[in-house]
Amino acid sequence: MNLVARVVARYLKASYFSVGDIVLYGKYKNKRGKVVVFGKDQWGNPTVEVEPIPKGRKSNKVFGLFKIWRADVKETVLQERALAEEKAEEKAEAIGGPKKLADQPNEPDDDDDDDDDEELILRVARRFATH
Repeated sequence: MNLVARVVARYLKASYFSVGDIVLYGKYKNKRGKVVVFGKDQWGNPTVEVEPIPKGRKSNKVFGLFKIWRADVKETVLQERALAEEKAEEKAEAIGGPKKLADQPNEPDDDDDDDDDEELILRVARRFATH
């Protein structure tokens, strides 16, 4: 990809955000902030100034454009995922199968090792009792 195409792609992504949008920033993208202003760094790359929510004594932070996410996009993806799970559950009900793994009846465990465990405990107890 040539240089012009990369610069155009960056500025198209910059138009994806607007002043006042709620974004997620930070290492784990779990901090909310509001876009205050757009700018450029010393090399001409687009930057975004973000105001933390809630403000408190926190100061605004300047990030490169690729260091933030839109908060509403993440929320819509989570909603779409929940709808897809509901549809899958409805489809499973229509077929007659269990909805989820947790809804399946528990089968009794055929654990014949209980007798072996008791014998082992008795052997260990005898050994420590003799010493």
